[in-house]
Amino acid sequence: MGGYIVGHKLGDEVMEVVARLDMNGARGKVAFARALDLVTPDELSFIELLS
Repeated sequence: MGGYIVGHKLGDEVMEVVARLDMNGARGKVAFARALDLVTPDELSFIELLS
């Protein structure tokens, strides 16, 4: 998920920055995607199960 989803929605320049973020945490890829409303609650639950 992470950088690919954000990059797909916002552009390659942003994808490079997001790719450097941690996956979880208050400043991670998941928080970034959640703040931009790029993932559904079901997708977030799935990501949390994988973590």
